Amino acid sequence: MSWLLDFPPELLEDILEWVILGETPAPASIADAAMTRSPESVFSTDSQCKVFTQHGNVVSNTASLLRTNRLVAGRVGQAGLALKLDVLFVHERELWTTWVHVPYLSQCFNRIQVNLRIANAHVVGPALKVANDVVGRQITVETLDINISALEGVTLAPEDVRNEWLDSRRNVGGATEGMDDASLWLFGLAMRPEWLADILRQGYGLEYMLRMGEPYYGAILHERVGVLSVYVEDQLYQHYDVGQSFADLLKPLGSGRNKYYTYYYFNQFPWGERPQRFAKWWHAAFITRVQHGLSVGSASEADTPWPDGHVQGRV
Repeated sequence: MSWLLDFPPELLEDILEWVILGETPAPASIADAAMTRSPESVFSTDSQCKVFTQHGNVVSNTASLLRTNRLVAGRVGQAGLALKLDVLFVHERELWTTWVHVPYLSQCFNRIQVNLRIANAHVVGPALKVANDVVGRQITVETLDINISALEGVTLAPEDVRNEWLDSRRNVGGATEGMDDASLWLFGLAMRPEWLADILRQGYGLEYMLRMGEPYYGAILHERVGVLSVYVEDQLYQHYDVGQSFADLLKPLGSGRNKYYTYYYFNQFPWGERPQRFAKWWHAAFITRVQHGLSVGSASEADTPWPDGHVQGRV
């Protein structure tokens, strides 16, 4: 293997480009993606949403090379290579995932780029929530990028009918009976990428999670992600400094019983248990972020909340 590193730098870069940086093409259509799916690939049986993964396990085709030669592995690591995941948003309720680039295997990644593509229009009420038991907490990501676009050839709703388009989705169970012609027309159009970006951000989306309104998913973001950026067709839409958001969890929300996130947002536990639960989780998450090189914003070890729910330090 040592002879590989003796090649001229420009040739070596080309070889690494072909062998390590080569990508698997993302599915060009739903039919293309369906060829790599099966009923057994359903990742969640949640009634709201299903995640269809690829057949078999995803294994880096360069894992053996990187394990064989530390210098090559070092060059790959220095390049800050990104993992790339293609996600088709099918029928506004299914996520079909395809790994198109897995240059190395690790539990700590510099960057993961997610290309979320709208594949078609509505079938049954849109939802993005995935069952709690299918979300892993084993890896950390310094930078998570989500780029939202539409699959080529998809007919998108016009920009000026957003409210009417949303109204067409509010039918219970997605039933089309009784719809007028205008509503039926809208029902057959796919959402625009910027609308999906708004859904991810607002309501019960990312900002709600970062405020710990959904403690389970909010905890994963605060434990495992450094910064998160959402793009719409490659244009930056929203950037989140998750480390500073984690530090801000210690800021008072107001006065009275709901003064801290401890009480107001850690609501999956009985009232009397929330201070201790929050303190234990926050301290463990702080250590996890520091150990994996993730920013903790303006927080420090001295800011760790006490078990009684009050906060020590600058709050």
